[in-house]
Amino acid sequence: MTDHWIDDPAFEGNVGATKTITDEDGRFEFDVALPTSPWVMLTVDHLPYHMRAERSFRFGSEEEPPLFPGDNELGEFLLEPAGAIRGQVRHIGTDAPETRVFVEWGGTSKSDWPDEEGRYELGGVPPGRYSVEVHSEGFVSTTRDSVEVRAGVTTERVDFTLERARAISGRVVDEDSMPVVGAKVWGGRRTPNEQWKDGVRVTSQPVTRSAKDGTFELFFDEDGEHWISASLEAQHEPLIGESGPYYERGATEVVLVLPRSTPGRFRVLDARDGEPVERYGLNVFQARGFEGGTYASDLVPASLEDHAEGLAILHADPRWHDVTLIAPGYGDLRTRVAWDGEGEKVMTLRMQPEGVLRGRIVSGGAPASQVRIELMADEVALVPGASADDPMAELLGHWGRDLDAFAGRVRQVVGAPDGSFEVAGLAEGTYELKVSASGSSPRIVEGIAITAGEALDLGAIQLD
Repeated sequence: MTDHWIDDPAFEGNVGATKTITDEDGRFEFDVALPTSPWVMLTVDHLPYHMRAERSFRFGSEEEPPLFPGDNELGEFLLEPAGAIRGQVRHIGTDAPETRVFVEWGGTSKSDWPDEEGRYELGGVPPGRYSVEVHSEGFVSTTRDSVEVRAGVTTERVDFTLERARAISGRVVDEDSMPVVGAKVWGGRRTPNEQWKDGVRVTSQPVTRSAKDGTFELFFDEDGEHWISASLEAQHEPLIGESGPYYERGATEVVLVLPRSTPGRFRVLDARDGEPVERYGLNVFQARGFEGGTYASDLVPASLEDHAEGLAILHADPRWHDVTLIAPGYGDLRTRVAWDGEGEKVMTLRMQPEGVLRGRIVSGGAPASQVRIELMADEVALVPGASADDPMAELLGHWGRDLDAFAGRVRQVVGAPDGSFEVAGLAEGTYELKVSASGSSPRIVEGIAITAGEALDLGAIQLD
């Protein structure tokens, strides 16, 4: 069976897929439209006794060039021999919850979710000896070691019987002892050195949400002391429990207190004259983890709204949150939450006028229509007023790369029929432009300097 995906900006973000079956000679054929597809992936699946084969065809790839209208002879897809694992999972004392069985090798894994009778099958596993793991919420995770897999053979009766895990239960409340509904509650063992290996957490962390009465129940696989944390977005101060107190499995009536957070005021001004900007979209989101790491956010900026005198009131915490801001006529802004002064929860955001980039794509002396254009930041100010001349600016996160991480606003446009294009709302900084078109090699233009409040016209960009 072959799966085929088309991912094309002309499809407005929708992904098309189609399938076919090989004939008696192993050949397959698709009759699909490809002229504007920047990426096509073909997947050949022949379970259970062969491993999956995948090939990706995209612009800018030297090994697998893009596919074009007409016949595309792809040659052979070689399927490696494999085996399969089959068995049954039983749960003691209760109906089976959602369960996952998986086996992993060399960064690749196969998984299956057992049916109502607990039966599962893992196909396409290369020959060798493996550990098969089973995870089921509320049950002790179990592993079967040294399971032998041979090519063309199904290894039968790799069965599991799961015991109910012991829980720690309690309630999440606010400082007035009122229940907090929908709080995220999670925990782990009091063994920080054993939980991490090569920067990766090797022990599982159970996660749940508090019920309408604030109650929760967390199931742990192992004995020992456990910590519990809880949070609810920005409305409450998060409880970070890794430093204690600690609880043994079976503990009940654990009370987690989340104090209410006071909302902050955001004031948006024009950087040139200090006048309020009253129409904008402001989004506050968690950008850093409780252990100092960062979150990859795929959020869309808040929709444009009117704000009297440029003021907006939102819950935010400088320890965890960033803000993104968009406003017509101004460059997009992302920065950390930082109050203007001690003892007050007011943050002033000054918007610089937008930079605009224009140009025209030409191929063979004629305008190139429907060309895909990507704009990537080289260096931009992530904190208002940050300068690239400051040696600490990049180290402190005030100046850096990655415009496409800005709240999901990836800068991708499709050129007009006359070859022209325009990208607005750009913050001051340097950028890289990539132009891709069917039948031509990608063209990359580096070091494009955008100045606040100015439009830059690149003129004609010639494709090979």
